[in-house]
Amino acid sequence: ALGMPSAPLPRTSLAVVVAIGLALSCTASIGPRAAPEEATKGRRRPRRSFQLRSAGGQQHPSRLEPVAHAFAPCLRAPVPFSPKARDIDLEQLLRACDDFLALQLAMGGAMAAPARYFEANLRAVRTARDAHRRGRWAGPVTMRALLEAEAASGAHGRGGLLKDPSAAMGLLWIRRSIAFNAALFASVAASAKRDAAAPRRACLAAYAKELEPYHGWTLRRVYRLGLPRGMLPRQAFLARLAASESDADVQAAVEDMRALVAVWTPLLREWRRTFVELDLEDSRRV
Repeated sequence: ALGMPSAPLPRTSLAVVVAIGLALSCTASIGPRAAPEEATKGRRRPRRSFQLRSAGGQQHPSRLEPVAHAFAPCLRAPVPFSPKARDIDLEQLLRACDDFLALQLAMGGAMAAPARYFEANLRAVRTARDAHRRGRWAGPVTMRALLEAEAASGAHGRGGLLKDPSAAMGLLWIRRSIAFNAALFASVAASAKRDAAAPRRACLAAYAKELEPYHGWTLRRVYRLGLPRGMLPRQAFLARLAASESDADVQAAVEDMRALVAVWTPLLREWRRTFVELDLEDSRRV
């Protein structure tokens, strides 16, 4: 696995590290299935708040099901001064992202190197949260509260010029990474069973939509080469997410994939709305 330094790196340095890792992953075979729980060992898992499938459904939930359950409670009540907007529970979001990080690492291949970038961004958010919450919040922190406090400190420039590292920069790239995976999963779930190349096409389409506009020439070249080469055929891709390689469990993984995308969609919408409202949508390339 590609290691990451303990101290935050500038965005361009992180991009180079991930690019190297992604390039190496293109030529490496995907190893045995790892348990996603290893990355979150010792941490209490959030209580499940909804049922992905009916009681008479598949008895073997996929690796995607606990991730969907973790993200489901992230949206909070509407913001008082903006009735159409909803705030995001930052603590629950970070726990859910830990679960998703474990899933990415377990998938291996082309997903492993970007997962390390995801992990570094999570560390950056937690570092900023800890710095801002000392003496300010006794209870859980919301995303909007942290971003407003960071912006009020003068850390960022106008027009979405974000300080790096910062909570805003970390959350921005975490959101983009989840949006990429949401597009990837939605496309794979909608593909035909015999369409072996579906994940490869889906990852390139998702990359073009969610990440490529913010990547410079080097990262674009590495991702466009590395992502499709590191993607498994459809059946093997789904089997890696399923409880087993049986047809029933693979189909359960498809259903859970759709459920996860359904949970992510409103969350990503509110996440982006918050950034736009606070003038934190940094569109610069790395």
